[in-house]
Amino acid sequence: MTPCEELCALSLTHFLEAKVDSACAEHVRFNLQVCNASRSSQGTNLNLDMQEVDRLDEGWPRAGGSVSPTNPLGGKGESVARVKTPTMRNWVIVGMVWVCFFTTGCSTSDEVQEGTGVMLVANRGAATIAHFKRATTAEGSILPQVYLRGANTRLAQPGQLSYDATLHRLIVPNGGDNSILFFDDVLNSAEGVPPKRFLTGVGTQLSRPVAVHLDTAHDELYVANGGSNSVVVFSSASTIDGATAPLRTLSGSNTKISGISAMWLDSSTDRLWLADPVGGALLVFNNASTINGNVPPNRYIIGNNTRLLSPQSLLFINKQLFVGCTSSILRFDNSDTLDGNVAPTIVIEGGATLLSRPQQMVLRPDKDELYVVDAGAAAVLVFEKPETFTGAPVPLRRIQGAQTGFADPVGLVLDLTTSE
Repeated sequence: MTPCEELCALSLTHFLEAKVDSACAEHVRFNLQVCNASRSSQGTNLNLDMQEVDRLDEGWPRAGGSVSPTNPLGGKGESVARVKTPTMRNWVIVGMVWVCFFTTGCSTSDEVQEGTGVMLVANRGAATIAHFKRATTAEGSILPQVYLRGANTRLAQPGQLSYDATLHRLIVPNGGDNSILFFDDVLNSAEGVPPKRFLTGVGTQLSRPVAVHLDTAHDELYVANGGSNSVVVFSSASTIDGATAPLRTLSGSNTKISGISAMWLDSSTDRLWLADPVGGALLVFNNASTINGNVPPNRYIIGNNTRLLSPQSLLFINKQLFVGCTSSILRFDNSDTLDGNVAPTIVIEGGATLLSRPQQMVLRPDKDELYVVDAGAAAVLVFEKPETFTGAPVPLRRIQGAQTGFADPVGLVLDLTTSE
C-alpha cells in the first residue's frame, strides 16, 4: 500500500468513519484513486491534477528520509504549502477528502434515487407474486403494478423468495405442489407468464418447500423442506430443471430439526442457519458447502431466555442476527459465538411496531432501512436504522390495505438496481 493509500484509509477510518462509494470514487483518487474534481465555491477554485498527486505520493518522507513535497492544493494547483510532518500530511488528506465529500456532492454509500426500485411480495394465501414499483417511497393502500398469478404460473402457496438481481431471476419455493419455480426477467413478466423452469417430482425429495437460497459462488440451490424437516441442495442451479435428484441432503434425528420456517446461508463463514418454529430454536451447521447426511448442528440456540417464540425469518446485517418471531423481532449481536440459552440483545415488540407475524426481512443498505413483510398484519413495514433498534419503534412507512392484495404475505424481494 502506498503512503497516499495509507493516509486515505487512515483519514476515512478515523476521521470520517465512512465508506467511499462508486460515485465518490470518481473524485477520491489517491495514487490510483485521488480527488480529481473542479469546483467553484465562494470564488475559490479547486483543481487537482493527477500528475501533481502522483508527485505528492512519490515525495512523501520515507523512513529515514526528509523530502517535503509541494502540496498541490491551491487556486490552479500552484505551490501553497510544504508538508513536512505526518500530522500535516494527515490534514492534507483529510482536507482533500473533506472537499470531495462536502463540495462535490459525494455520498458515503451507494445511494438509490428515491421513488425507484421494485418490491416483490409472495402471497401464500392468494397464490400470487405482487410487483410494486417505486419501492423506495411506496406507502399506504396501493395497487401492485402487476401480479404473477393464474394457472400458467403454477404458483401454489409460495414461500420465502430468493432473487438474482443480475438476471432478474426470481426463485420461488412452491409449497402447494412441492416444486421450485424459476421466473427469468421477472420485472418484465406479464400476469399469467409460466416459469422458465421448474423443479418437481419424487426424485427431487421436495416436501412442502418453504424457503430457498441461491449460492451463486458454487451455482447451488439450497431448499428448506417444511414437510420433511430437511434441507436439500441441488447443483447446477442456473440450469436445473425437471425431476432432478439433490446433490446433498441434510436430514435425520441427529440434526435436531423438528420444523423449518426459514433458512440463511452465510457464504462468508460457510454456515447454514435454520429457524425451527416447532422447537423454538435456531440451528447452526458449519461447513455448509459440503454438509451431507444425518449431521448434528454445531450450535443450538434454544431455551426460555432466547425469546424464540415460533421463529419465522432470519436476516444478517454484518454480525448482527435478526429473527422474526411472533409479534416481535429479536436482535442477537455477536452471531459468530451465539449458542445455548442466550438472551437477545434487543427485543422489538409492542403495539406501536405493528408487528404480528413478521416473515421475510430485507435491508435497504443505502438508507439503512429494514423492510419486513408481516403475514399477520398483511403489510410491509419499513423501519429505520435496525442496527440501533430499541424499544418499540414506529414504522417509517407501511404498505397495507385492501388495494395491496396482500393475503398471508410471506416472501419479500427488494430490487434497487432498476429505475422503475
